[in-house]
Amino acid sequence: MNLQLSSLPASWRLLLWLLLLASPLVAWALAAAVVGAGNNSRFSRAAAALGRGAWVLAGTVLAVRLLAWLGDAPAGGPLRWFAALDDWWAGQPTGRTWLPLDAAFLSGCVLGLLLWVAAPLLTVGLGERKGPFRVQGRNAVAGLVAGLGLVGLYVLQGPYLSGTQPRLLVDVAGLLPLLCVSLVIWTRTEFVGAAAAVPQALPQAPAVRGVNVPELWRSAGALSPGVQPLAQVAGKAGSAPGHGWADWAWKASGALGAAPRSLEQLFSGWEAPDQAWLVGDLPEPTEQHLLVGALLVASLRDGLPCLVVTGDPRGLGAAYSAALDRAGQWAPGPLAVGAQGLREALASDRPPALTFLDLDELSSHAIRTLGQLEGSAARAWLRSLGLVVLPRVDRGSPLETTHRRFTLRRLDLVLTAAGSRCSVLATGVGGAGTRSLVDQSFLGLSAHLVPLAPEATAPVQAWPVDASFRTAVGEPWVKRALKSLPAAGVPAVISDPSGAFDAQAVKHWGTDTGFSRDISLAGEASVSALDEGWLVASLRAMGQRVPLPGGRVHHALWGMVPGPVQDFLSRPGTVQGLIRTDQVPAPAPLVGRSNHHVAASHLRAALTEASQDEEALQALFDRSTLENQVENNWGRSVLRIRRGVASRSRTVPLHAVSPSNPLRDTVSESPVEVQDENGVVLGRVDRELVQTRYYPNRVFAAGEARYEVPLHAWDEKRGLLRVRRVADRPVTRPRLHFRLEPLRQLEAPLDVELGALAFRVQTVLAKVTESVTGFSVPGRRETVRMEPVSSTYDSPVRLLFFAQGLEPRTLQHLARTLDAVLLAHLLARDEDVEVVALSAGELGAGSPAGLAVVDRHLGGMGVAEALDRATLASLFRWASSVTRCANPACVEGCAQCTPEDVEQPDAVGVRRLLAG
Repeated sequence: MNLQLSSLPASWRLLLWLLLLASPLVAWALAAAVVGAGNNSRFSRAAAALGRGAWVLAGTVLAVRLLAWLGDAPAGGPLRWFAALDDWWAGQPTGRTWLPLDAAFLSGCVLGLLLWVAAPLLTVGLGERKGPFRVQGRNAVAGLVAGLGLVGLYVLQGPYLSGTQPRLLVDVAGLLPLLCVSLVIWTRTEFVGAAAAVPQALPQAPAVRGVNVPELWRSAGALSPGVQPLAQVAGKAGSAPGHGWADWAWKASGALGAAPRSLEQLFSGWEAPDQAWLVGDLPEPTEQHLLVGALLVASLRDGLPCLVVTGDPRGLGAAYSAALDRAGQWAPGPLAVGAQGLREALASDRPPALTFLDLDELSSHAIRTLGQLEGSAARAWLRSLGLVVLPRVDRGSPLETTHRRFTLRRLDLVLTAAGSRCSVLATGVGGAGTRSLVDQSFLGLSAHLVPLAPEATAPVQAWPVDASFRTAVGEPWVKRALKSLPAAGVPAVISDPSGAFDAQAVKHWGTDTGFSRDISLAGEASVSALDEGWLVASLRAMGQRVPLPGGRVHHALWGMVPGPVQDFLSRPGTVQGLIRTDQVPAPAPLVGRSNHHVAASHLRAALTEASQDEEALQALFDRSTLENQVENNWGRSVLRIRRGVASRSRTVPLHAVSPSNPLRDTVSESPVEVQDENGVVLGRVDRELVQTRYYPNRVFAAGEARYEVPLHAWDEKRGLLRVRRVADRPVTRPRLHFRLEPLRQLEAPLDVELGALAFRVQTVLAKVTESVTGFSVPGRRETVRMEPVSSTYDSPVRLLFFAQGLEPRTLQHLARTLDAVLLAHLLARDEDVEVVALSAGELGAGSPAGLAVVDRHLGGMGVAEALDRATLASLFRWASSVTRCANPACVEGCAQCTPEDVEQPDAVGVRRLLAG
């Protein structure tokens, strides 16, 4: 038999080489068959055995060469050895001429057989490995190893063709293909580690079994006799936990039950750069477990430096450290909390593995620190930043959300200029509005909406608080509802996303409860003050609460804003029907991306943070704002690579001016301070709006306290408004009138048809004059008249003109109903937006009757952009449902279905219009 590969046709030689290169795959399969059960897939652990086997092959070649050099082996190396083997096999000298090609192939065959034996044996001990491990940059490493192998084969082609090359290269030529293929397979290695021991899910004392929370509330008067839950979801037990990274991270974060199905998809997605994900509708406990699990996987498994922008950097940082302790792992590197910690870590050339910042620190210090970093280590950290995490990206007032959007874009300018291609993970309300906010915050990214898809959830029941209990004089109703729970051993939390209560005051109530500014559902009971938007957001989140110990039920007591929306949702079966048919809308955040006042302040900050280029600035700021701030300060053109795309653009040199933090409480730079009698600042308001926001005799809430605006409280010269504290006074609601003067058209008119309902939509920039002519108290229809006060400002207005003619009372009823249901579709307050009925000719000669949706912020906060076709369709559908009153005696409208400020109800006309 002829053992010479060189004697075969070229096609056969290629086939045999391919079979040889496939031998590591066979060894991989053999190792997977014997590796045994473990905490993740057999093939991922068998890949580690193959990596060990690759080095065994290299050591074998080295040992054989060393023994041959020390012993009496025939001279000539593998060429002579295989020629001697050929002569022995034939029984006589054959006289064949052996080429290095033949010896290299046969060496590879011997090593391949050795790998078949070694790989299964080297699986011993892999099943007991405790710590998590994954090859960092596995795809890049695999590509590099494969490329080196191809280059090596090309460089070593001489020994295959001639016998004049050094004999050592023949061994290397046989070893190199197997070694490279084995190492490429080794990059697939993954060890999740042992499952984390999960303690009790909450730090509070465990609840006493058998406590009937609703009965405690009934005894306190918080629930009406015989009342049924407003909404409830049954918990899911879920399937048995798996053994992947998702389950490991979920357990390490302290969560009970199986990990959500979406986590593995999420964790595997950020291997590719320039990705963005939004996980929506998470109650607070679930959100924390998700974020901590994501940070564990990103930092420990993938080695990605992470930047977390959160409202509670120390709390989330502590939760991450607790998860490390729970999993028995060391921190992958320094943890920087706050801008000072980030600056110190980078200055000492110890780049942080995780950085936790709040928005103010990011805007005032951190972006400038990152933009002006010097030194190779600091720049390398910027380029290596792998993940930006944004918890509750849509939370806060419209102005706060707008500031967040501009601040993140300034961060993106600095990161992309440094060559970073990080990915983004955000949480918030899972709708198109929040997804658009994430897209707008990072140039060139398109966020993927990832449903959590939980495997195991807690049963949740939401109960409506009794109206008389809620409005009773004395202690806040939330405090009274919580009194009996700690004594019964029930962990409880106050959830106040709309800001109805003062967090500092709650600490002095004397009740052992937590406090949250978000959708909490933490502990075993929660008490929440919810406006329309947060009520809808809570309905969307309640089905994703992580399980409680023992499978117990979470009870939520909800106090809602009285009005037609509450009455509509309180009808038996309404909420459950909306949940069952997936008709609960996703409230959209308001974002003033076109507000030139806010944009100009952030542009000035961006010019002090780094050298910027024109193309990136134009994507963030409009041309007029850019030209006003930059003027003729353009520098030379440079080539920038952004999200993998190269472009040439003019630059703006770094401005050597005193930087300032653009985050402020007002849109303009002329704020008015609202102070109490002791000089304590209660808030700030734009000077242009102070007259109607704080009209004379207004009573407003600041935390649990009530304040009244006296006559002549406004000190125009000092920019100060003094108010006085009052006791047990209900807040007032203004009676508003609007006059609109269109200045210019912002969007072309669009004709919309929603079934049989047809109307025209138009957006204009208008000069808005709003006047307060009186005020009322919620629950009372009478109005206290007053001398009118007015404010004038420019703002975008969304106009709706209907095809058919409408009576004024029909339009007014529709306007007030839409104003109420609009707040269930936006994360906004009543004073952020107003729906106004327009009579024919009110906007000029020949203008038709219709509706105007007024953005009540100086320069606008995105109300017009939020009212897209889908939102308008949902608004009209809800308005139609609200006017279909459950009161059999109602004809034109009653207190249950009609807003208080509708003077002449016409529910029949509204239903007729919306039905087409």
